[in-house]
Amino acid sequence: MSEVSISRISAEIMDKVPSCRLDTGRNRYVLIKIYVDNDEEKGRYIIRGSSLAPDHKTIFEGEEETLKKQNIDCDCCGGGYIVLSSEDKEIRVFGVSQYFGMADHEKAVAILSKQYAGHSISASNEVTDQKINRNSIRTEASKI
Repeated sequence: MSEVSISRISAEIMDKVPSCRLDTGRNRYVLIKIYVDNDEEKGRYIIRGSSLAPDHKTIFEGEEETLKKQNIDCDCCGGGYIVLSSEDKEIRVFGVSQYFGMADHEKAVAILSKQYAGHSISASNEVTDQKINRNSIRTEASKI
């Protein structure tokens, strides 16, 4: 098989992998680079998130297992948090994974923009989501 044929097959395999999987609400997320045949240069990035996972490592290990079954290699490129509000059509990307470090949130925004056209998407390198914190402070203050 020629190198061109192998590259085409590799691209077809990776194209079947969804770019983004998230739950509604607050997700821990990891940014993952996928590639085949140890050819990282022809790889692409995907996002995997979960509102239920206890940590970022659990999310990555689950996806890594799934990808390996398809002969796709992967590397975790960091993590953080994504708040997805389908009702408000708003997505916020922020924070850092204690295990993997901070993901490139701008790469995450680029991926999200394709899947969630029509949503307002913002990113911050802040450790916490300022909007959530302000709302919690207001809620707590109203109880006093």
